[in-house]
Amino acid sequence: MRALARFENRKIALRRLWRAVTDASQQPASKTAPRRRQRARPSKTDIVLQMLRRPEGATLKALMKATQWQAHSVRGFLSREVAKGLGLPLASTKRDGQRVYALASTAVPSLD
Repeated sequence: MRALARFENRKIALRRLWRAVTDASQQPASKTAPRRRQRARPSKTDIVLQMLRRPEGATLKALMKATQWQAHSVRGFLSREVAKGLGLPLASTKRDGQRVYALASTAVPSLD
């Protein structure tokens, strides 16, 4: 349909508008391709908690690698979200010169 600056008369205008409205309602609303179903990825909080629940806990380096965060971000997350926000008992020990974090119920006693 060509663009118009104005209609010739009301009768023709009404006919064209009605045709445009009824044609639009006959067509599907959207012709987009169906989206692929995305798998739900676990959140970084879930990943960290899963690592902390392991019997041996998780080293700071392992948490940094899993979350792609810097050391101060991991420590801040453990302090604010895990210990204070979720209220989970967090244990921090040193094993073989590396800092190891674990939930207190699964914490391995330190050999120091």
